[in-house]
Amino acid sequence: MEPRKSPFDLSRCARPNILALEPYRCARDDYKDNGTNILLDANENAYGPGLALNSKRKLAGATVNGAVNGDSDHEVAVDVDLLGLNRYPDPHQIPLKELLCNLRNTHIHTTKDLTPDNLFVGVGSDEAIDALLRCFCVPGRDKILTCPPTYGMYSVSAQVNDISLVKVPLIGPGFILDVGAINAVLSTNTTIKLIYLCSPGNPTGQLLSKSSLKSILEHPTWNGVVVLDEAYVDFAPAGSSLAEWVLEWPNLVVMQTLSKAFGLAGIRLGAAFTSPPIARLLNALKAPYNISNPTSQLARAALAPANLRVMRAKRELVITQRDRLLRELSRVPGVGRFLGGTDANFLLVEILDLPREMGGTPCNVTALRVYEKLAIDKGVVVRFRGREAGCEGCLRVTVGTEREVDRFLKEVRNVLEVIFASRDYMPVNAVAKPVEEKEEGLLKVNDMVESWTQTSEIGTRTRDEPKEEEVKEEEVKEEEVKEEEAKEEAKDEANGDEIREEEIKEGEAKDEVKDDAKDDAKDKIKVEADGDEVKDEVVDEVNEDEVEDEVNEDEVKDEVKDEVKDEVKDEVKDEVKDEVKDEVNEDEAKDEIKVEANEDEIKEDEEDEGGVEADDIIA
Repeated sequence: MEPRKSPFDLSRCARPNILALEPYRCARDDYKDNGTNILLDANENAYGPGLALNSKRKLAGATVNGAVNGDSDHEVAVDVDLLGLNRYPDPHQIPLKELLCNLRNTHIHTTKDLTPDNLFVGVGSDEAIDALLRCFCVPGRDKILTCPPTYGMYSVSAQVNDISLVKVPLIGPGFILDVGAINAVLSTNTTIKLIYLCSPGNPTGQLLSKSSLKSILEHPTWNGVVVLDEAYVDFAPAGSSLAEWVLEWPNLVVMQTLSKAFGLAGIRLGAAFTSPPIARLLNALKAPYNISNPTSQLARAALAPANLRVMRAKRELVITQRDRLLRELSRVPGVGRFLGGTDANFLLVEILDLPREMGGTPCNVTALRVYEKLAIDKGVVVRFRGREAGCEGCLRVTVGTEREVDRFLKEVRNVLEVIFASRDYMPVNAVAKPVEEKEEGLLKVNDMVESWTQTSEIGTRTRDEPKEEEVKEEEVKEEEVKEEEAKEEAKDEANGDEIREEEIKEGEAKDEVKDDAKDDAKDKIKVEADGDEVKDEVVDEVNEDEVEDEVNEDEVKDEVKDEVKDEVKDEVKDEVKDEVKDEVNEDEAKDEIKVEANEDEIKEDEEDEGGVEADDIIA
């Protein structure tokens, strides 16, 4: 078919804001999991789902589908109604909403009770983020307010919906709300309809204070909604969730998820607690069957008492490793301060351009190199957050299992040591120092690194203002060098194996020569006795000149000599000791081995045998 001209032009047909969209990116867009990586980038629960599974990874007590596997616990592989998958799921999810309300009715922040009328459930918290924008903001006119550094999906969803952003940064390094600045903006900008706040914050890990939120909710003139994202609240101290506080504030929405502490990121279930009027709007605009049957059934299982106990036990394991990281990561040379708080299952940590004791400062170039080398060279994936407001030189590290934390601590130390040991490495933030001071500092760093461990050199940096592109080029060169070195090592190893095989064969041949020489020499040395008398002597000498080329002279000579003497002593014992005399000239003994006997036949035989040369013996 011949190509035809079409009037379709994507650039003029698609919405301009979508064409300009910067999609949300995660570390796994850059580094895929190959099954061996340590994934400390997405803030998942490393200890797995909060479900009571047995050793066969089955849910205890499940009886769906009317089938059991015959064991005493009545277990099946998956607690999902497989026979019901031909039917659409419940569009309202009332039983699931009741369990979520029971979880958050703590009566710490109010005496009232949450009910299913206070809930919207969706595909993760992301559906609620988007639904709120579509519910309250007019595209191209209204705005939302965010407080960076914060979760990136707020801005992505706003761009998708053609909503502008107003940013009021958190006050670092503790990352607290700038309440005065927020309220001032709300007083002057009536187009702001939503405020998205994250508590505990991502990437800050900092729980926002209840009093700060109250000050914003009490704003005297602003007509808008405060959205509080509590994705990580179950890692914070007990009673931290403000979900039930929506019963006191008609314009408060509290979002939560089962992806984090519950370890169920794979089922994609989120919830939004809010006042019944807002909940009705959100439920009215959602897709009719947005929560699948498997998701709903597994979520309800996770909220059952037995599985809640499992979740809380795994949460304690995470907190134990979080505390361990706080202790041990700070001891690694080149690691700076922990920023923000410790109320989530991750930590935000500075990477320095020098060890602390050398005056190191937070550095994006060094942090980016650590991030890339951990992922590429070590298979440990974390998250680079250095481009976020107030996060210069920062990595965000998800708390892993004990084994994963072991490996991360080892690898981050190794990577920093190698970077600092680079021949021409220059601290990026030290460029304003005089040359002599920089050189002196570099020498101190090199001395310090040598005291840690001996490491190979990697990419170097000599310019004052390193760029990310230069780091990339340097990494490519390093990989090429590594490949060449690997090839040479493989070649050397193959050659080494061949040499070793030849040496082994040569050694075995030499041993055979030695054994043959000894056996032949023993056969030639005989003691003939006539009656009660032994008249002649036994001399054990091998011609040095003949043996020298083929067999080690000293080894053959000494070993044969000793063995023959022992044999003679055993055969003639004490009765012939006095009669054995050493009358053979030593120089003549080196040319031939003789055994003299009284009878002429024995003498002739011995003389013939004595003429055998060492070469004949070896053959």
